Amino acid sequence: MVAEAVYDRQIRDVVGKLLAYQRNAPIHIRIVSPIIHDTELSDGDMLSHKINRLIKFKDARITLIVNKKREEDPKEEELLQKLEDIGVRVHRKKELHVKTILLDSRRDKAVLVTSANLTPTGLGLQKEIGVYFLNQLSHIYEQIYDYVTHLLKEEA
Repeated sequence: MVAEAVYDRQIRDVVGKLLAYQRNAPIHIRIVSPIIHDTELSDGDMLSHKINRLIKFKDARITLIVNKKREEDPKEEELLQKLEDIGVRVHRKKELHVKTILLDSRRDKAVLVTSANLTPTGLGLQKEIGVYFLNQLSHIYEQIYDYVTHLLKEEA
């Protein structure tokens, strides 16, 4: 597999794969999604639970970039606080529309670029599409990684 097109519920499957805690440490995951909810993934596990296990059992570094909104969603704010409490670095950016997940572990480098937000609607109800690749196209991985790094350095 060089790159794989994923769509609709397959995107949820890939998110679950990227957050699987069987990977060799060190693990660094950067999640960029304007909107995030504690959604159920394909294996029945909740997004926050998978992130918690990665941090607890693999000492993973998780960075999350979400959209900075004028009117905050109380449920989303509660989730973001829960994630910060377990060690996720949460950043809020204006005018964010990017949706991507980058995984960097001892053996693996993976990217998911998608139209889907990390919400139940985005990961299962709406028509969405994306591209996923694992341990391939390292030059594209590096370009996306550099762009996300630039986002993190920008002022909120």
